Amino acid sequence: MSNKTEETNIQCPFYLRSTDFRICCEGYLPNTSMITSFPDKKSAAHHMKACCFRVDGGDCQFAKMLFRKYEDD
Repeated sequence: MSNKTEETNIQCPFYLRSTDFRICCEGYLPNTSMITSFPDKKSAAHHMKACCFRVDGGDCQFAKMLFRKYEDD
């Protein structure tokens, strides 16, 4: 995920950055961020492909929460 090729596939509007084991996204509160840590690179890569590579956030619960937040505003 620190791999620039992988980052070009990111479509989730809440994604900020990542490392091999962590994904950092926009936080729920203003001027904050959330970090999701994974036990291994494979788990992080799986999540990125299932969620971060999708403009709707896929099955990501954080993305669903943030989409609801902006719908309510």
